[in-house]
Amino acid sequence: MAGNYSIKLWIKINFFSFFQYSFLRSIFFYIYIGRPLLAEFIKEFKLKRLASEKVIRLWVGVQSLIFLDI
Repeated sequence: MAGNYSIKLWIKINFFSFFQYSFLRSIFFYIYIGRPLLAEFIKEFKLKRLASEKVIRLWVGVQSLIFLDI
């Protein structure tokens, strides 16, 4: 019976330490992997938005030239 109790205790200790380490792993993932990827995604999104705004401005400019019949 004593051996069975020590196995259960070992499982409980390892189970809780797994969650502790998994929490630390998630923080590590966010700091070193997730945050740079998110920053790159935001940068790319801003560039796409800027490019689409420039295309819209160009289209409006061309339409105004067509309207003025220049």
